[in-house]
Amino acid sequence: MMRFNVMFSSCVIIYVLCFLLVCSPSWAVEGQCLDEQRHLLLHFKHNLSFYSSESGVPEGLSTWDLNTDCCRSWEGVECNQIGEVIGLDLSDNSIVGSADGLASLFQLSHLQRLDLSDNNFNSTIASGFDRLPNLTHLNLSNSDFVGQIPIGISRLERQGAE
Repeated sequence: MMRFNVMFSSCVIIYVLCFLLVCSPSWAVEGQCLDEQRHLLLHFKHNLSFYSSESGVPEGLSTWDLNTDCCRSWEGVECNQIGEVIGLDLSDNSIVGSADGLASLFQLSHLQRLDLSDNNFNSTIASGFDRLPNLTHLNLSNSDFVGQIPIGISRLERQGAE
């Protein structure tokens, strides 16, 4: 009987460990930034202008560095299990000027959530949002965009805009 209990306990422990290794996102090697995604984000960052920052880059975007993992270390970046960027929170990052710098973001085809709120673009909304087929959440509030809303935004079927 004692032998059965030890065997049964061992099987349960092995089963639980296997379950944790397979199902636990914190143990699995996932979300490691894909090089293409990292380069698109860095290109985006370098095409922006910022205000009221001594270093020239807001604190949040200062974590965006070529030598770190964009999925694990970069503030405001969320990735899926295979390292594709699915969420960007760029709210209140002192972004100013033309929205033309957004062009590289439109190549992040897996992007689901994009928050550009509380910035100071003071330009028209860039066209290209229709190239984000998975976009479900877009927040452009208080970003000082001017002019008309591009027709491409109305073509986003999955989107819930704020």
